[in-house]
Amino acid sequence: MVLDRLRKRKINRYARIWLIELEYQRTETIARISFINHKAKS
Repeated sequence: MVLDRLRKRKINRYARIWLIELEYQRTETIARISFINHKAKS
């Protein structure tokens, strides 16, 4: 039972890291797209 809880906590930590990474990549992609669009306009 304790082991199960520890495993869950570990998974939660990895999930959080993964979500942060995903969010960062998404923001970076949006920034890149808007930058390219801005360059294309000018």
